[in-house]
Amino acid sequence: MGEFDFNFTSGLPASANQEVDSNPTGVLATNDGAYVADSGANTLDRVGDEGKIKILLRDPTRFDTPGAFPSDAVPTCVVRTSGGLIVGELSGRVLKVHGTSFTVLSNALFKHITGCTSDRQGNVYFVNMFGTGSPLTNPVNPDFFVGSIVKYNVASGQATTLLSAPFLLPYDDTIGPDGNLYVTVRSICPTFPGCQGATGGVIKITLPDNEEDDD
Repeated sequence: MGEFDFNFTSGLPASANQEVDSNPTGVLATNDGAYVADSGANTLDRVGDEGKIKILLRDPTRFDTPGAFPSDAVPTCVVRTSGGLIVGELSGRVLKVHGTSFTVLSNALFKHITGCTSDRQGNVYFVNMFGTGSPLTNPVNPDFFVGSIVKYNVASGQATTLLSAPFLLPYDDTIGPDGNLYVTVRSICPTFPGCQGATGGVIKITLPDNEEDDD
């Protein structure tokens, strides 16, 4: 996968404003193949029968304003919903996939997405690894390293912050066999001083539809 997307970016014209890069990050396995969000190539790929790879789309968006983080789209996760595939990006953009094209779902709660998963009630749970501000500013805004979990309803288009509690550097999430949400946190600890010696972990968030069944 990495070689395929690296070769793809190396063949793009200079006007595409794309680094020669590949970083397969998010993977979604389905009955009709696996979908891969490549953070380096800015692509969504599909791996079909016998490992055949097809690039479904590329997000060419770049942010050239001073202090922008990141400077390009950086797709990080892909999830399937009743309405089709949705891709989350580190830039805070959320893409609704239509075959080989996409539209952007905008919401102020989408900041710096690194993970996404869906439940059976038509909700997608996005992980914002970072909060407001940028690591490129000086002095660094400490709020930048406090992320959040956003619940997005596909049918209504409404988004809400799942919990008001701060999440230190969350990264990815999944729905467990018990129907509740599990989120990795402190993802780059203990290298970040704000971790205060803590290491990575996983937290469980009991979702409302599962409160009565929760152990």
